[in-house]
Amino acid sequence: MATATKSMSDTERELMERIHRMEEKAEMEAAEKERLQDELKAEKAKKTSSGSIVVKQSPNPDKPTVVCVYGLQKTPVSLHAGQWKRFHEAGGTQMVMNLVEKLGIPTVKAT
Repeated sequence: MATATKSMSDTERELMERIHRMEEKAEMEAAEKERLQDELKAEKAKKTSSGSIVVKQSPNPDKPTVVCVYGLQKTPVSLHAGQWKRFHEAGGTQMVMNLVEKLGIPTVKAT
């Protein structure tokens, strides 16, 4: 009878050790997952902070030139060249910059 009790105790000890190893592994995996998520956030921030401007000239002279700004959102912001000019002339550029400053939004300087 003492042997059965002893082997049960060894079995319990073995199970407890396995549980402990699994918990340690889960903690390491959770830390790795968090590290990868932080890395992904950094990559996304890098991607969104770098934008580009593309000018699309229509082969048809009757169609206006389109200026597309990429990197502001999922889809490009596209306006005809004349629309961008009117936006700027109406003070739109300065209004946007004033709003950005007022809200305390960090900006990235163009390189």
